[in-house]
Amino acid sequence: MGGSSSGARVVAQRRPLCCYDVQTDPRFDGSFPRSAGFRSVLAVPFVLHERVVAVAYALTFDAFRVFSEDEIDMACGLADVTALAVDNARLFQQVRERLAESQSLQRVTSALLQELDLEHILDTVCSEARRLTGSGDSAVFLITDPGQLQLVRNAEGLF
Repeated sequence: MGGSSSGARVVAQRRPLCCYDVQTDPRFDGSFPRSAGFRSVLAVPFVLHERVVAVAYALTFDAFRVFSEDEIDMACGLADVTALAVDNARLFQQVRERLAESQSLQRVTSALLQELDLEHILDTVCSEARRLTGSGDSAVFLITDPGQLQLVRNAEGLF
């Protein structure tokens, strides 16, 4: 989005932009709504924590349209609620990821504290490492001499 585009203007001003005739309004020179042939536009910012995170457009193609103050207010209210919902979904995903990480660490800790079988402990470590990182394979190497590694556990036949 270029610095002179309608979207950039909405982001910079953090308020809606309404236009009856996009094709003749100089604020829309070089903008997507003009080049796509739209007639009227209402662009509304999604503001979250004093930052614009998205811009939504209501556009007409065939007819010109005057957006009323009530419609603009309703669109702004919808944008505010949507911005909060998007942020809540993002936060929820972060919490789920942190919970999964914590559960993996708990499983490794539990295996280390309860297991005496080195192979089972290393299997658990490899398995949880794959789960946490999303990798397909994992292995544990011991350092035997400076610069020398010895494979001690290979959970997925990698080596």
